[in-house]
Amino acid sequence: MSADRQDKRWLAIRLPPGIRVVDLFRLAVAIAVVQATFWVLLNPVLFTRGHAPHTEYELGGWQAASLESPDAAGLAEAEFAPIEGPGWYACCEPGYQAVRFWIDVPIPPADGLGILPQIFADNFQVLVNGQVAIQRGRMELGRNTYHANDRRIEFISAGQVRPGRNQVDYIMVRDAMPYFDLGNPIVGPWGEIENAYALQAFMLGPFLVICIVAGFVLAGFALVLVLQSENKGFALAVFLLILSWTLKAHYYSWSEPPFSGNVRLLYYFCVTSALPVAWLHFADRWTERSIAWLGPACLAALAAMSGFFAYALWFMPTGEGFDLASEALNILGSVFMGLTVVRLLWHMFRHGDQRHWEVAIFCLIALLAVLEFANEFFWQQTTGYLSRTAPFLILALVVAFFARSVRLFRSADQINQVLAGRLAQREAELSEAHARERDLVRFQAHADERQRILRDMHDGLGSQLMSMLLAARRGEVKPDRLAEGLQSVIDEMRLIIASMDSVGESLFAALSLFRDRMTPRIDAAGFTLDWDDRYRSDFPEYGPRPTLQVFRILQEAVTNALKHSGGDRIHVLIEPSPAADGVRITVSDNGLATRGAQAVLAGTGRGLANMQSRAAAIGARISVVHSNEGVTVTLDLPPGDTSPHPRRISA
Repeated sequence: MSADRQDKRWLAIRLPPGIRVVDLFRLAVAIAVVQATFWVLLNPVLFTRGHAPHTEYELGGWQAASLESPDAAGLAEAEFAPIEGPGWYACCEPGYQAVRFWIDVPIPPADGLGILPQIFADNFQVLVNGQVAIQRGRMELGRNTYHANDRRIEFISAGQVRPGRNQVDYIMVRDAMPYFDLGNPIVGPWGEIENAYALQAFMLGPFLVICIVAGFVLAGFALVLVLQSENKGFALAVFLLILSWTLKAHYYSWSEPPFSGNVRLLYYFCVTSALPVAWLHFADRWTERSIAWLGPACLAALAAMSGFFAYALWFMPTGEGFDLASEALNILGSVFMGLTVVRLLWHMFRHGDQRHWEVAIFCLIALLAVLEFANEFFWQQTTGYLSRTAPFLILALVVAFFARSVRLFRSADQINQVLAGRLAQREAELSEAHARERDLVRFQAHADERQRILRDMHDGLGSQLMSMLLAARRGEVKPDRLAEGLQSVIDEMRLIIASMDSVGESLFAALSLFRDRMTPRIDAAGFTLDWDDRYRSDFPEYGPRPTLQVFRILQEAVTNALKHSGGDRIHVLIEPSPAADGVRITVSDNGLATRGAQAVLAGTGRGLANMQSRAAAIGARISVVHSNEGVTVTLDLPPGDTSPHPRRISA
């Protein structure tokens, strides 16, 4: 078989044995149907936000103040300042905050007012015309409760409302969370508000309680299965998934936990981060071909994340630590849910599976989770996707698992036959996978080595032969120069062969060799080389491979100047890198011809692409800038083999 046909064979898409195109089509259809069902049918029902009441009252006169105490005396002593309502927030220390505004009620409704406070704090109370209208739980700092998480329609009796303007005071308390947030309050006659937001109030109240109770019941049932089911690993994954979701949902309804402050915040971050990790672990077990190291890796990741959250909350400034922990939570949550989908699709493509609808449910859950984390990250808003849909989706997966995995009334002989068949199938699959992996590794190693030698020959031998050709065309080559050039080509071939065994020089030796080799070629091409070394200290230590890559990048930069610039001077500047403890090397020319320079900047040919790939391979940064004075190539090398410098992470 020819080399071209062999390359085409590797480029062709081949489905693994047992995987049919029709299976992939069915999977795509299942995913599309589940997505359409949710977004077209369920989303409008589960996530309705109600409609504005017919009667709209005017709100105005927004003011805010810090309080010493959450009572009338604290309001009387507070110094209120105007704010641009209705949106408002304050940061960052624990304490009390008050927001004051007025509601213009021309004719008070007989059944009183309904109000959605839109308050995001630990707890709050509302005063109307100086009288307490809404009071739930304790407001004492350090002993305060967390009733603000319990979203509901609040009632203001008709006796507290007078015709005309009514003064409303929100008093809020926070004991650890750095932010006080206030949205636009929705106020109207009680009957209109209740009708408009009845479904939303049900979803945020009774529905959430029902889901939490059902979650704890399912978690207990799954724990029993851990002891009774033949597939204990999957049963444990089901238990951890249900428990993590239930604890996450329960957090928002837990008004009086036995801990407060940063401990409560740490509990929130740990429980919330456990949910996407549990999804990945569950998906891995669901495949029935679990990766041995993935479970311990998930546990280690969760432990590391918990330690990071503790550090951010206790050892960083309040607002900065909370923001950093929140950003890390949202990013890592999205990453783990993305890995969940990748794990499932990889399993489906690699091994095949007829559980298309379950994979479709997984993909929907992952999408909803990513949207949830993304909204928290970019807009600091919760969508409620996970809290409202996860009970149904988890239940669907658990029911499917019970239908497949709980084998009642089976004899021991039947179970042994099933296990023997699975063992034989697994052995055959492992043998086939090992053979494919061995072939792929061999092919990849050959391809990488071929590509590296091709680049080295282009940047090394190609640039030297091109310089000799240009000198010959100008009629400036002499026998001794020709002999020197051919000797350089021989040396270059030796360097390529040496690089195969990771043999290289120090950066100082490489730069000296580069200068000695390139000076005769530059002179023969009619150019002048200006070599300016301003480093004024010992170069950092770089390994043989990075040193060789730097050598090749400089060769390509000088060759481009000789071929395209049209100038007569090349300047090489070596100095410390301003961004880190590295080295900056600049190669510039005084060329005036723009067509060739623009071609270099556009990346035509392999030269610029090779320079960029070589720089990326050693962690360096390279830039090519064209101006009226010529082309400048700047190479910033990273720090050498020294102790790493810690990076400061800010919110």
